[in-house]
Amino acid sequence: MKFKDDIASDNSEVFLNVEEFAEYVDINSTILKAQVQYRTEEKSSRQNESFEGLHGDFVKIFFRTADYIGKNQNLPNQGSYVHINKKLYRVLTCKDEMGITQLCVSAYRQEQPFKRLE
Repeated sequence: MKFKDDIASDNSEVFLNVEEFAEYVDINSTILKAQVQYRTEEKSSRQNESFEGLHGDFVKIFFRTADYIGKNQNLPNQGSYVHINKKLYRVLTCKDEMGITQLCVSAYRQEQPFKRLE
């Protein structure tokens, strides 16, 4: 096994453990173990762009690439839309690094911010 494979295996076993850091997330009807960051740099840098009654959800989600690709053809593309926990978001970036995908999404809405999957 290569060093790169060892790192990818360690990352997914430790950081995607639902008893420690991760939670279950529904991405386009695919349930994945993922680590979710609700407060991101994009949100704090764009807080001045909010309007009364309208807020932005900026979320980063980290998940095992193989788990998503195994049920779908490709990773989401920048500018496309994805459903996360039954809410629509626009993809800002999506990149795979050593077997872990970092998906950054945003949405402006007049309702409650990102909710955990029940």
